[in-house]
Amino acid sequence: MIHIIITAILFFVTSCTYGLGEGVLRAKGNIVDTNANPINNCCLELYSVKNGTMLYNRKIDSSFEVSFVIRPSPSDYFMMFQCPEIAKYYKSRIYKITGASYYDKPLDLGKIIPDREQGSP
Repeated sequence: MIHIIITAILFFVTSCTYGLGEGVLRAKGNIVDTNANPINNCCLELYSVKNGTMLYNRKIDSSFEVSFVIRPSPSDYFMMFQCPEIAKYYKSRIYKITGASYYDKPLDLGKIIPDREQGSP
């Protein structure tokens, strides 16, 4: 019984010390059309570069700030934006994110224009 308690304590201590928890990503930006008019009712998708998996799909408005739970270790991510008024997706550049590095100060994606094929923020 004592071995189970010691193992549980060691697991808890190493989890806190070595970051075996979760990371957090906060991102913000503004979605506008080519005439700088706000676009609402868009969709933001967060993808892992490692395996190309879509991790999250969120409905957002023109001015947005969203949070995601991500891996605690350094990982590469990109975002895709789709708006009903615009046929093309907007793909952000790839961001290497570690733990909660963009929690206190959100990742600022700036002005997003979804009818451009490739992102430039």
